[in-house]
Amino acid sequence: MDATQVIRAYRQQAVAGTVLELWAGCAGASEWKQPSHQALFVSKVIEDPHCKAYPRSKAYTSRVLKEYLDAVDPKEEEVSEALLEAYLAFSRPKANESPLIGDMSCNASPHYRTYPLGADLDAVVRVFPAFSQVGLAVWEAGLALVEHILSCGESFSGQRVV
Repeated sequence: MDATQVIRAYRQQAVAGTVLELWAGCAGASEWKQPSHQALFVSKVIEDPHCKAYPRSKAYTSRVLKEYLDAVDPKEEEVSEALLEAYLAFSRPKANESPLIGDMSCNASPHYRTYPLGADLDAVVRVFPAFSQVGLAVWEAGLALVEHILSCGESFSGQRVV
């Protein structure tokens, strides 16, 4: 099963329903709600090595997992332990987080968001929750800077922070 589109949509924090629609298309319309595919979703998408290194926001991941859980009818399908455990891990606030605001507390750790720059090229941006309210969008100057960096790649080769 090739879950590349699903993983890319998750990395870009697409609408939870879109991520699940892509997964249903990838796994098969009747198969995606089966416990084995629920566990596969957690291992391939939520636990993707890139997303482990650059974690998405807890609130976003929790929404995706909650929507998956809501789609599974307990009268017809069984819920996998992997899906339920992942949901519980992402929905519980840490000791220093307020349960009401979760990721948006000033003490929350930063998360990452991926922006597509081309067919196979993405930019990973670290978002600090305390400051993520400003504009709630990528600034045009940031996109212009990325275009400049891409056009002068040799000047920035091996650099992590610009």
